[in-house]
Amino acid sequence: LFSQNDKVILHVELKTQVQKKESTNTIGVIEGTDKQDEVILISGHLDSAVSSKGAVDDAGAIGTVMALAEKYKALSDKGVRTHRTLYFACWSGHEPGLHGSKYFLQQNQDIYKRIKYNINYDIIGMATPYSITYAGVKDFEAIFEKIFEKCGSTLDIFSGPVPCDTLNLTSNKIPSLTMSNGGFVWGHTPADDMKNIDKRGFDQPIDFSSELINYLDSLEKIPQGYTDDIEKQLDIYATRYGWDF
Repeated sequence: LFSQNDKVILHVELKTQVQKKESTNTIGVIEGTDKQDEVILISGHLDSAVSSKGAVDDAGAIGTVMALAEKYKALSDKGVRTHRTLYFACWSGHEPGLHGSKYFLQQNQDIYKRIKYNINYDIIGMATPYSITYAGVKDFEAIFEKIFEKCGSTLDIFSGPVPCDTLNLTSNKIPSLTMSNGGFVWGHTPADDMKNIDKRGFDQPIDFSSELINYLDSLEKIPQGYTDDIEKQLDIYATRYGWDF
């Protein structure tokens, strides 16, 4: 450490040890009725960075996935089932490189080909504004606006890729969205603990997602594919995460 022209120059050498380990995804399935061969995927990631307790990133997301699974399982038990099959996925191996979702899709091509939409959560659980970033055709913006009207609240909408598990669905051009909390500055640090979690932070993700699932499930056909602009943006990530299989 030394000073040069009133600037501090810090030289750091970091030694790390990389080990191969096994991890496990957790998947729940509620079979649909007349469109059971089509899948709506609801997902988040189980793991957190080694430097973090992972409360908001991403235990809050897993809580949201589980709450929705519990809701639709209770409805199914009462005989109220969706037309399409619902998959509830808690991915492992996200932080090292989106491995859990990638290998699940690679090893289950029959399921991968059936997925028509993915709702993904990454950074969930604070009582702060949410936003959604979608990959899909332009029609989805009008769909989101309809859902906002039903929920009585709005979210900021962005389009394009997000460096999360939705990237592994792009080789089949499966439309998706990722929902995230705004104002999250403790990512991958020890400060990401339960003090940041507020139960009010789950109301909007659960309400919005329920309405979106129900709306998409009511459609004769869920719009597929991406806009040209999104495809160009996705090319940037093509080799970074190795999702094109």
